[in-house]
Amino acid sequence: MHSRGLLQSATCPRPGCGAPESVRHLLWECSTAVDQWATAGSLQFPYLPAGEVLTAQLMLYGVGLSPNSKKDFTRIWLTLAATKDAIWTSRNLLVGRHMQIPPVAVIRMAAAQSERLWLQAAGPRTQLHRSIASVPIRTKETDAALKVKAATA
Repeated sequence: MHSRGLLQSATCPRPGCGAPESVRHLLWECSTAVDQWATAGSLQFPYLPAGEVLTAQLMLYGVGLSPNSKKDFTRIWLTLAATKDAIWTSRNLLVGRHMQIPPVAVIRMAAAQSERLWLQAAGPRTQLHRSIASVPIRTKETDAALKVKAATA
């Protein structure tokens, strides 16, 4: 956000962190993100690998050791995408509205989003090939919206 001119500081906005903020830090390295990924385990999402804390390495090199069915693979990746989106949203709420969301609430947001995405993906298809453009994109708290808020504050 700092590199885009949206924030004055390049440090992580999470209380007590102070590390340089990057996408990798925001999603994986910040202690808040680590807590959120630890909360998003197989107890919250039963189709995620049991006993594993999700990390950047698992995202890059594979989740779980056992082969997954196509359905499970889809659910896993929808869950990971929804969790990253929830972490990003919680960060934007902290920066833009000074609202700190607890890790459990962030994971609840991710679970709700994941379920919506799953129902959407599993629904009837009217086209032979459904493009990614047909999936709605959330626009709340976008970078541009934060820039406008920062300029008016």
